Amino acid sequence: MRHISALVLALCAFSAAKSFGEEPSLKGLEAALSARDSFVTRFQNGDGATTATQVAQEVTKTVVMASIGALRTQGDTALANRFEREWNEQHAKSLSNLTLVTELDALGITVKDLGDHRALSTWLSNFYEKLRTRMGAAAIHQGLLGDIWAVNHAIPVVIAPRSGLWRQDQRDAGILLDRDWVEYRKHFIPLVNVATYYAASFACKRYAVPAGFPQNQCAKAAGLLRHVMGRYISPKISDFVFKMANRQPVQWTVSQSDLRYTSAAELARALGQ
Repeated sequence: MRHISALVLALCAFSAAKSFGEEPSLKGLEAALSARDSFVTRFQNGDGATTATQVAQEVTKTVVMASIGALRTQGDTALANRFEREWNEQHAKSLSNLTLVTELDALGITVKDLGDHRALSTWLSNFYEKLRTRMGAAAIHQGLLGDIWAVNHAIPVVIAPRSGLWRQDQRDAGILLDRDWVEYRKHFIPLVNVATYYAASFACKRYAVPAGFPQNQCAKAAGLLRHVMGRYISPKISDFVFKMANRQPVQWTVSQSDLRYTSAAELARALGQ
């Protein structure tokens, strides 16, 4: 696994110091893999809940800005500018101080599945509805609506693996119920999947698209890495974060085989190149 310094999702694996092959597609795919691996390494070397909170901050901004960009692309410039202004003036600063443990308790959040509780942000909920109304099928096709919804509903649980009223009453007696780590997975995995997709997609596009590699191939590669993350990697990371936060014995169990694709050539073959 590549041990690369952690960067924010929008810049992950963009280091000019890393040398990629000459083929544009391989440059992009190697960048996508590096973004994925850097993301995994952050959790391996971090302290669990703090890393999860940082990821929550980063992916929320990334998805919001991607959605605003999509509005501009379809010509809805005035609305895009309005949302960008609201985000920068009212919400970005509060997101940078995201801890929310006491806020979660105040909200009385109870959780069974993703979406079965109050969302993180009323503003994000309104943004979701406006995007759905204005972009319709285009937003669904791009995955933006699902990503905004997942981020908005997953974060309150992901950043509070030990605290918050989503936990079972027995937590104070030191009893770790199986359903607690299962419920944590149901929120952690969707959030990490979204984060992985954007990190890999942005990294691929930065290196490959200027050299003529199609953007849709970067999206396909990011989609594959998102699938692998959700199926093989993020469940293990979720358990690692949850157990660490709850002071349970924990070991890092993500293996090289869990990554599935470890070279640009392997990823290219999976894409049919």
